[in-house]
Amino acid sequence: MKISSRCLVIGAPQVGKTSFISQYLYSYLPPNHSQTIHPKVYKYTLSFPPPALCLEIDEIIFLSELPDFSSAILLYDPKKPETLMHLKETLEILKSKTDKMFGCIMVALVTKRDRLGKGKALAKSFGVKFLTADIKSRDSVQRCFAFSLKWARKNLIWEARKNALALRESLKSFRLV
Repeated sequence: MKISSRCLVIGAPQVGKTSFISQYLYSYLPPNHSQTIHPKVYKYTLSFPPPALCLEIDEIIFLSELPDFSSAILLYDPKKPETLMHLKETLEILKSKTDKMFGCIMVALVTKRDRLGKGKALAKSFGVKFLTADIKSRDSVQRCFAFSLKWARKNLIWEARKNALALRESLKSFRLV
């Protein structure tokens, strides 16, 4: 049995979305910046622990059309205040379009201890988990995706149970009538 999950990686332009994904999937950090013109979709299958999980990672540039998702990783750079403002606007759009804020993780891309107060406060105000990640460390990036996958698995299990619970409730009401 294979389960499918979609994780969105969202952030301001030039924040490092492609590098973040590349570090997770391939342990490779591109040496030079190249602007992403078209959003990319990456597929990755985790076969262990069972059941196998097919992870689709969508690199999102604009939120004009928000696809269905199991989890989202929101990236910002604490050294660039405009990336935090972009993230605030993104969180407001996500909040208005979906009620699934529990699968969102806000990640500050840091190389050392930067000032994270505003980012932590923003994450707390929207009720999303806050993490820091060093883009040069694969373990650090994997930790972010591990949290994302944990939420995705919980969400998928809940979605699978929802139909069974609805059927059970309809049968209960049918017996009472």
